[in-house]
Amino acid sequence: NHEPDVVMYTLLMGAYFASGRIELALSTFSMMKRKGFKLTLSTYTTLIEGLCNHGKIDEAWKMLEDIIASGCEMKIQKLLRRIIQEALLQPVNSL
Repeated sequence: NHEPDVVMYTLLMGAYFASGRIELALSTFSMMKRKGFKLTLSTYTTLIEGLCNHGKIDEAWKMLEDIIASGCEMKIQKLLRRIIQEALLQPVNSL
């Protein structure tokens, strides 16, 4: 079976963020959800950090709200919230 798995798609999403292709990263995340992949801490962290690294703090909060609504574990919610809060403390030019 050579079908891409959640690890492969998470890596792809990270590569899209790293190259500034935010829309492709977000569509990859949406596709994983739509196909019913069991999303991991790494997937969520890649998503939230990618948005924060590109200064999209409001979108990161929105995604976090969606993640919480989907019933994500409390420890993951806390970690993602902390990532966003730390991004808010960064000087704008370092984003």
